[in-house]
Amino acid sequence: METEEISKRGFFWAGEEPIPTGHAAPENAVPGTLKISPERGPTLDLDGPIPWQDETVRGTEFPWKNA
Repeated sequence: METEEISKRGFFWAGEEPIPTGHAAPENAVPGTLKISPERGPTLDLDGPIPWQDETVRGTEFPWKNA
């Protein structure tokens, strides 16, 4: 039995981002596609950069960057 690739659109963000009450994702969430393939494993294709890639989320530095 051959397993098919799974492909789902959704929103992705740095785990430290708070999710406002009544919302499904934080303000800085980025749309993208998560694909899981039996041959290649998981891949994440984002439509733009996640804010943590700039080392800040809403102006707050991540503690591990200063360690």
